[in-house]
Amino acid sequence: MSAFDLALIDGDPWNAAAVDAVEAAINAQCPAGTIRATINASADTGWLLLNQTVSNAQTLYPVLWGIAPAAWKSGSSLVLPNVTDRTLLGSGTTALGAVGGANTKTIGANNLPTHTHPIDPPNTAVTITDPGHNHTIPSTLSGASSGFQVAGTGGVQTGTSSDTTGITASVDIASFSSGNNTTTATALDVTNAHLAVTWQIRAY
Repeated sequence: MSAFDLALIDGDPWNAAAVDAVEAAINAQCPAGTIRATINASADTGWLLLNQTVSNAQTLYPVLWGIAPAAWKSGSSLVLPNVTDRTLLGSGTTALGAVGGANTKTIGANNLPTHTHPIDPPNTAVTITDPGHNHTIPSTLSGASSGFQVAGTGGVQTGTSSDTTGITASVDIASFSSGNNTTTATALDVTNAHLAVTWQIRAY
């Protein structure tokens, strides 16, 4: 006899035994600890929203308390895990009832495939120009401005002054960076395409 058959006992659909049977049948299909998704922002009757602390849960929800992981318990309270921006995953590497993973991943240098950074070397040719020049000697040797002076009977005394050679040189090196190229690591978004919902857990 099903729970709904019991609801017709003595023609009273609200017979206490029948109501209890219906409730037991529903609970059997959805026992405490069951997690489901909903678009209801509030917890449905008999359910608790994940990501909250439930005070005195040991007394209020003894069945859920009995199966809850030790990490969820603090005194007599249940600290339900934060499931914001999380999906469900079968336990394994991550322990049952624990949260793990992330929505972003920073790729390290060791995770990159083998690749090269080609560098186009600049033109490093050196250009030297020598236009040539002359040192002229004035035809008149008298006077200090000529660079030559007659020093009595001692002969001709020369004067000296600085001058440039006229040679110029230039190197055509474009601005470039050599060696290893480095960049600032940024986190890569690995969030899957998804539908945002509210996660609820059956309390009893």
